[in-house]
Amino acid sequence: MVALCDPTEGDYGFHEFKNRGPSTLLPKLKDKMYGYFTLGNLHYKHATDLPYEVRKYYNPHDLKSNMDRVIVKYNKNKNTIEEVYISEHYKKSKTYLLGPKLIEELRQQAAFRIVPEAFSEMNI
Repeated sequence: MVALCDPTEGDYGFHEFKNRGPSTLLPKLKDKMYGYFTLGNLHYKHATDLPYEVRKYYNPHDLKSNMDRVIVKYNKNKNTIEEVYISEHYKKSKTYLLGPKLIEELRQQAAFRIVPEAFSEMNI
């Protein structure tokens, strides 16, 4: 997927995910052209750039309202996102790689919510 923003510049609150420790959360990267970047910390600068739908249930006094994270494997040379993971605050047992079919279905559902009348006219 072509990246429509630059995670290395902190767009939308993206920041580098180091993936360190004795038991790494994600597969280790062997090539410097790749990096992991995370998104979803609603305390982080630029998190207010995220769509309202992402932020609407955030409560700074409730830690559970800020647990969801998205982590992308970003190809810095090609400006592409190679893999997308979702995680419950970096817990290995609650971290999942999203497949391309699921990502495409989510994209279609998001587009349908944005312009439902256009899809209804196309009988989708």
